[in-house]
Amino acid sequence: MAFAIVGSGTYAGGSWATSVAPAKPEGVAANDILFALLTRDGNIGDVTAPEGWTAIGDYTKGTADRWWLYYKVAGGSEGATYTWQWANPQKSMGLVVAYRDAFSTADPIDAVGNGEYVTSDTTLRATTVTVSAADSPLVMVGAAFYATAPVTFTTPASPGTWTEDYDTGNATPDWWGCFHHTVIGAGATGSVDATMDSSQTTKHAFLVALNPPSGATTTPLHLLRTKFIPAQIGGRNG
Repeated sequence: MAFAIVGSGTYAGGSWATSVAPAKPEGVAANDILFALLTRDGNIGDVTAPEGWTAIGDYTKGTADRWWLYYKVAGGSEGATYTWQWANPQKSMGLVVAYRDAFSTADPIDAVGNGEYVTSDTTLRATTVTVSAADSPLVMVGAAFYATAPVTFTTPASPGTWTEDYDTGNATPDWWGCFHHTVIGAGATGSVDATMDSSQTTKHAFLVALNPPSGATTTPLHLLRTKFIPAQIGGRNG
């Protein structure tokens, strides 16, 4: 089976919130992989994640904006919502998306691109990852802050053919794009660029490479994390 989105992503947040609780995407089943992108516009602090979720990306711009990326492999029984919490109220958003098939459920994460791209333009860039095996699914997820009008994303043009899975936002204002693709061969992907219909300064995106079932790495996940998790996870307050 091909790697594919499961139903719809779910999005939640508030202007002055201490938590966000996106709903479980419709149709999630055991062994699907879920990704959660959390954003905060000020009072960024550290976040407390729901049980079973693992942090794989964390990026802070200055002292006012922060993005977190988490994942989990769904079990046989999932709750209706997933709640992330902070100590102080602020603009807080959360997006959960789910995918199915064509990845290793035992050791799903190969690498995460989390590099900085701060140019004020229409590009939402996820920086390159080095894929360990052919037929590895890729997921790009990112968000832009402070837009004065709705932002629409255009699917990345390379490498290969991408599918847009989610394109949404609200007047808080945060605007979100999520895409997936399966690479043909191992090696560096190069940067992946989605296009926004207006120039934005405050934006960030993650690129996640998943291990395919037949090419899963034998490195234990607790050691593999040093390959892709920035040092500030769990310990940086902006």
